[in-house]
Amino acid sequence: MNRILTAVFSLWLLIVSAMPSNGSYAMAIDTINLNKMNMGVFKAPVPYEAGIAEVDRAVFSLPESKLSIEVHANGRVYKCIGRQQPTEHGIFPVRFVEYGRFFQHVSINGLIMKDSEGNKLDADCHLEITSWPDRLNMICHVDSKAIKPDKIILRAGAKMSDKVLREQDESLAVVLPLIEGESRVVLEDVTVAAAKNTKIDVEQSGTYGAHIIKIRDPGWSNQSRTCYPQEHLDRLDKWPITLTNDSSKTKMFRLLFDTRPRNITGFTPMVLDSKGRPSGIPVQISKNWHRSKTPMRYQGSWVHGSTVIRVPPRSVRNYQYAIAYARWGGVPAASHAQLSLIGWGHNMFWDECAIGSFGESICYEPGRTQRRGFITDVRPLMVLGKDGNKWGWTGNVGGGDFLVYFDGNGKYVPMIKIRGRYYSYGPNLTKVSYDEISQDKSIKASYTVGIARADDYVRVFQNIRYDILKPVKFSRLAFCQMPSDYYNDMKYRKTAIGNVDGVTSEWPVRTDSWKYDRQSVPMPGRQPWVSLHDVMPDEKVTQAARGLIVRKWDAVLGSKKCAKPHISTYMTDKMVVGIDEYAAEIRIKGGGEWQGIILSSVDFEDAVGKSLPGWENTKELRIGPIETLRVKGSGERESRLLGARWQGTKSILSVTKVTHFIKCSLICYGTVLGSGPKGPLYPEYPPRV
Repeated sequence: MNRILTAVFSLWLLIVSAMPSNGSYAMAIDTINLNKMNMGVFKAPVPYEAGIAEVDRAVFSLPESKLSIEVHANGRVYKCIGRQQPTEHGIFPVRFVEYGRFFQHVSINGLIMKDSEGNKLDADCHLEITSWPDRLNMICHVDSKAIKPDKIILRAGAKMSDKVLREQDESLAVVLPLIEGESRVVLEDVTVAAAKNTKIDVEQSGTYGAHIIKIRDPGWSNQSRTCYPQEHLDRLDKWPITLTNDSSKTKMFRLLFDTRPRNITGFTPMVLDSKGRPSGIPVQISKNWHRSKTPMRYQGSWVHGSTVIRVPPRSVRNYQYAIAYARWGGVPAASHAQLSLIGWGHNMFWDECAIGSFGESICYEPGRTQRRGFITDVRPLMVLGKDGNKWGWTGNVGGGDFLVYFDGNGKYVPMIKIRGRYYSYGPNLTKVSYDEISQDKSIKASYTVGIARADDYVRVFQNIRYDILKPVKFSRLAFCQMPSDYYNDMKYRKTAIGNVDGVTSEWPVRTDSWKYDRQSVPMPGRQPWVSLHDVMPDEKVTQAARGLIVRKWDAVLGSKKCAKPHISTYMTDKMVVGIDEYAAEIRIKGGGEWQGIILSSVDFEDAVGKSLPGWENTKELRIGPIETLRVKGSGERESRLLGARWQGTKSILSVTKVTHFIKCSLICYGTVLGSGPKGPLYPEYPPRV
């Protein structure tokens, strides 16, 4: 089966195809300077399961090539000298549009184009990369109303293209094919039968390097007036598709299905045979539902299903493209999808898993970009949703992580070189593996996750493996964390451990600042478990407990067999306040008492630890990713209420604004209203500002 890998190694983007025969290729591109790349075709295939070190060696052993982008306009030649640094919190210029088993689409935005005199080109330029197992394209876009380029030249090594395409939005683009497979498929080789009142357009896209099949059918009814229409719980849409190969060689069909985004949180596209039986051919799920106030390419709601099908010489293959939505076989279906963050922010990896089509069940953020946690949103199944709604989004009890590693000096060691391998997208059981390595190259990690269709509660299967590559000195170490340091949306008051024979110990949760409550407590017996329960009620949404069962444990630690797992509880009561891209961490020490905290600008640090020199040009105050206060307007004094999700009395931020400067001391009050080892004070634990 043809597959492809996408990885981010520091500030390099890697794309590696995993063809079953000769033809595997790879590309690594410097996403900051955009002036060099490693690219080529391997003599032998690269296995899909190849380790990080093996992929790293293979890719960077390929020849290094120069990359150059030129725009000719009004007699001047503008050359790319790199890309812009992020100017707004969370809006990273390297944006993952689509990724998964078959198709990768990455956009590198904010290219800096200057002429020989240092003049900047007055245009929005960005570089896009689209790849399939046997196809790799590079596309340069130039969007401008002020200037019309005469020529765009894109060079990568010995290859060059200056053929300008005019797009629908009047922007200009140049497509440079870097890798082209042997298969030559024409538009007429793909036909799709349209049902009544359904419009189907088939396009052979040079930029995407695939057949784009756009399907638009009528909207759904909703007689039950529920979040998900109850009469469509078992709906299965099908569209007959015919692939024709008149040649004497096997053809590889690259297909991207663009369907109407309905009940977008959970669905499973699949390829059925002519009789309607599952063919076993996977379909990659990529989608988006985020939208920013600032117009952005690829934001908004869209749904894509991507797959690759081989057709033997001189043959015709009849299939059905199908989508199962809420249920499969009468039971809520499982799905694992890539969710684009364009329009939300950060723009990196995010995978969303759902049981049914009633909201997220569990989400993974490989790279831990936003809250330094691999596991993010977690929501219960088969309970009423927000405001008592049926078949809709339920309350969030999210947060979690895999490896949490602080070195001997107390410094957090991040995981790097993350990449994913996608095996099954649903609808019965999903399977996806993630690989990463610690920044100090001492611990290699691999996680295989999956969810199954179910009609009772959310079950997540997680197989975790760590390989210690060299001796490790640590001040804090956890192999699995629930919730996480910076993401804890649970309101539980008790912790218990036990096994198949029942509860062995239970204790109330305590609070304090960054210290262990209990440490290295043995978990004896068969299939030991831990439970976080006695959840505080919430009038607006149903709350839920979480638990973890250790089905299998096999460990050698310090050259000695470790017969049983152990559990530690760690207390992390802290508030995080943000000013633009800067953040200040405030430790809460008052227990249930209110306390006053005064912060100056130097208390705020950016991601690399650099302090904010002053309040000049600050635009945005944040307390958590949802609660946002923006200072706008021309008045001398302005106030903004905190976000709607804070409990208790609404709080107010007041600032004195002089022209474009904010002049104030930030006074924060915070308290812990409940009990439990909590992360930052998101929204259950409101600070007053």
